[in-house]
Amino acid sequence: MREVKPTQKPVPSSDIKDLFFNSGLLDIWATSLDRKYIDRFGNCHLTAAGMEWLFKELVEKFKVDMNIAIVAAGYITIDSFQQGADLPNNELTQRNHILRDETTGEYYRWDGDLPKQVPTGSTPESTGGIGKGAWVSVGDASLRGDILSSVGYKNIGSFKSISELRQYNALSLNTGARVLVDSYIECKGYGGGFFRYDSENTDTDDGVMIIEPVGGGRFVREVLDNQLYISYEIAGADITGVEPSEDAIVRAHSVANRLGVQLKQNRGKFRISKPVEVSVKTDVDLKGSEFVFDDSLNINKMFNVKPTVNLIEANVNNQNFVNGNTVVPELAIYENAVVSINSKDVDIYRNGDRNSPVYKRDIVEVRKGGTLSHPLIYTMTTQVSVVVNHLEKSKLIFNAPYVTIGDSLIASFIYSTRNDVTVNASGVKRTDSSTVNRIVTYFEPHNCRDNVLDAIAVDNSNHFETASAYGISGGSVIRQGARN
Repeated sequence: MREVKPTQKPVPSSDIKDLFFNSGLLDIWATSLDRKYIDRFGNCHLTAAGMEWLFKELVEKFKVDMNIAIVAAGYITIDSFQQGADLPNNELTQRNHILRDETTGEYYRWDGDLPKQVPTGSTPESTGGIGKGAWVSVGDASLRGDILSSVGYKNIGSFKSISELRQYNALSLNTGARVLVDSYIECKGYGGGFFRYDSENTDTDDGVMIIEPVGGGRFVREVLDNQLYISYEIAGADITGVEPSEDAIVRAHSVANRLGVQLKQNRGKFRISKPVEVSVKTDVDLKGSEFVFDDSLNINKMFNVKPTVNLIEANVNNQNFVNGNTVVPELAIYENAVVSINSKDVDIYRNGDRNSPVYKRDIVEVRKGGTLSHPLIYTMTTQVSVVVNHLEKSKLIFNAPYVTIGDSLIASFIYSTRNDVTVNASGVKRTDSSTVNRIVTYFEPHNCRDNVLDAIAVDNSNHFETASAYGISGGSVIRQGARN
């Protein structure tokens, strides 16, 4: 749509600016895949795609048997008018009690004062009649009407945002009640979904899968069988690149790590406005997305890929750490691990500066009986310790996003202490012309093995290192990138 600023004239407006603006909105309504659009007054409406999506969700809702749907909506079914309400004194005492009419199979709720007595041999007509303030049908037609009403939250729901869901008092809901959230942030058109209420759940509100409402219990996000992943969208990130997204990104990866599922986000632009370190323990697929960094940031590690088993640090006896040794028996307990052997013996001084020592260190893979993958390089005598990084059972795949960076500095865009990681890189674009490194290291596998960096396209590549070989052992591959 062309950039035209509409007026705030009342409807109907014949101003040419409004007509031109509305013609663009009509195109958005008819052809956009977004579910919502915003009119010239700032109000939010469904597009054709949004209407189709809502219709499909409603159809799926009503594909189930109506009795199941009624229970899912939070009602408690009771038999019957003809047999009398199967409750103490034949009395309905709660608003979500519904009574079946055996002659029609229809369920009714009482809309008048409670308690309501329903003796044996009753019918809806004989115990108050049907209508407002009396018996109200909760069958298919009535339930569809309830969905569109202001109390539709208890049926399929229609919350505008996750924030509104949190503010809802859920005391009146029963476990299993299903609600719909339109969008994570109101009127954005993404990040919402269906949630089920669980009155007994006390899990921590993680802002993604678990939402804590007023009154206790939790809303738990429904996950489709073919959507076994977490996205930035359902964690509240702004996919337009306007609002900062780093908090939502951290939140999304935290949930993905906890559940052991992939993080997948294949569209959108994500603004990073402050230093942040994102812990990664599962596969990541960010192909098709873009990270845009504000100026004047200084970030040590953007993505920190961590091992499945936490690193082990231990002090050891130094007698077997001798140049040329291929077996160190006391390392046998760390079989099938990459081990960094560290000491306080000085190897060199940086630039001859006695205050800047570099200590002796060997990195080896430990095999059966403490056999090493290669002979030790150093003889170590002072304060020898080891950092143990166990080999992984499976490979971690990281499909990186496109990166746009200006006057900011990132020491390591992807840093890893995990073995067996493959990074499939995307492009990096510089938006300034200074000679200062902007991303010092794209992928730094530290004290680990079997890591691969795929090719990367880089602007101003003479001021950029594609990867660091620091601490790599055992068949790691760094494929230099294409130069732009």
